[in-house]
Amino acid sequence: MLVLSFFVFDLKFVLKTTFTTVFSSILIDVFAKILPPFSSDMILSALAGGVSCGAGLAVIMLFGATTGGTEMLAKIIHKKRRYISVGTLMIAVDAAIGVLSAIIYNDFEISLYSVLCIITMSLFLDKMIYGLDRGKMFFIITEKNQKMLEVLVNESGRGVTEIKALGGYTKAEKHLLICVVRPPEVSKILSIVKTCDENAFITVTEVGEVMGRGFKRIAE
Repeated sequence: MLVLSFFVFDLKFVLKTTFTTVFSSILIDVFAKILPPFSSDMILSALAGGVSCGAGLAVIMLFGATTGGTEMLAKIIHKKRRYISVGTLMIAVDAAIGVLSAIIYNDFEISLYSVLCIITMSLFLDKMIYGLDRGKMFFIITEKNQKMLEVLVNESGRGVTEIKALGGYTKAEKHLLICVVRPPEVSKILSIVKTCDENAFITVTEVGEVMGRGFKRIAE
């Protein structure tokens, strides 16, 4: 995987991944001797393992590296198919490995627990990675665009895009304001809109990933 990554990513990423692989392997051995084994409840073990692995992998990926395992393959595919999340790709890759191991070793029970752990890990990984980049997009149709635009920019600190619009039924000229914010900022935007124009028409949509000024850097 490391050799393959040379042809997809830059040297900095490969060096980070190499360091992370070595360091995480050492930590696994250390904690294996310190922490007691837990296997009294396989379902709870699979869930706890999935959450801890997902959190660890998310931190590593946000650092700009991988551990050199299946998440490396998932990240390589994600670079070519950015509309598929890393977590979803990891589910596909790891689940395929789990199914093959069940067939080879004829132990479907352990494989099912492994799949449960993989799904938990991938969902938690996606939540940590993409949850930090998620946003809310406002589509605001108003006739008091100048006042609202000024207040939105000054009080929210977010950029606003203005587009001229035409009412399909009334044929009246209106203005469409588009603004993307973080989820905690939603109530503030709603309060601003209500203050400026109580008759404004608002649509709020979920944004899976936001890149650009005020958010994360645009991916290469």
